[in-house]
Formats: sequence, C-alpha cells, structure tokens
Amino acid sequence: AGLPVQGRTVVVVDDGVETGTAAAAAGAALRAAGADRVVLAVPVCPRESEAQLRARYDDVIAVTKPLARRSLRWHYDTFA
Repeated sequence: AGLPVQGRTVVVVDDGVETGTAAAAAGAALRAAGADRVVLAVPVCPRESEAQLRARYDDVIAVTKPLARRSLRWHYDTFA
C-alpha cells in the first residue's frame, strides 16, 4: 500500500537513468494506479532512454542528456 495517486500529478525523482528500465516500471505502475500526470526528474538521462521514457511520462526533466548510455558512476565524482 502506498499513497493514493489517482487523479494527482506525481513527480518521480531518481539519482539518474541508465537504461530506463526502473523508471519505465515506476511510470507504468503510477499510470496503472490512476495518476493524472507523471513527471520524471533526474540529473542524468541518456537521450536514447529519454525517447523511450516519454511513452510512460508526460515530461522527462534531466540536467544532463548524454548521447550515449554509460554507467551512472561515470557522471559523478563520488557514487557509492
């Protein structure tokens, strides 16, 4: 059980997207739960992943949108 999302705007925040698999699953679950608008906000999202995630999210906000997918560790000085 979680917070009710039906009819609400939900913002999903993560430390970054690599392949987009987890973000896609979260977006699908929120849509299935009845969220009215779903937004993904991350510091890093490869352009290829962003294109796929736009099918699940109304908006994808990313500070950095690299051309190629890389490990999230590559984008951080310290990533533990």
